[in-house]
Amino acid sequence: VEYVTIERFPLIDSNQNKLGYTFRYHGFCTLLGDRIFMIDFESRQNNEITFSILTPQHRTPKRFLYGILNGVASISFR
Repeated sequence: VEYVTIERFPLIDSNQNKLGYTFRYHGFCTLLGDRIFMIDFESRQNNEITFSILTPQHRTPKRFLYGILNGVASISFR
């Protein structure tokens, strides 16, 4: 499955709720065994990639997905 995630951050100093930053992530998701594998990259600045492994939760109700998230940025201060 291909997916797109959009993050929007408001300007901190603005009282008018103006949009400060927008990041768009394009990725792929696949199911292997009982785990969900997701890999995506930030498409506007092309400087970040993340990889996630999510495991099922065997309790009711299912509210959260638990797993591991790894990310790498192209510059050291991020």
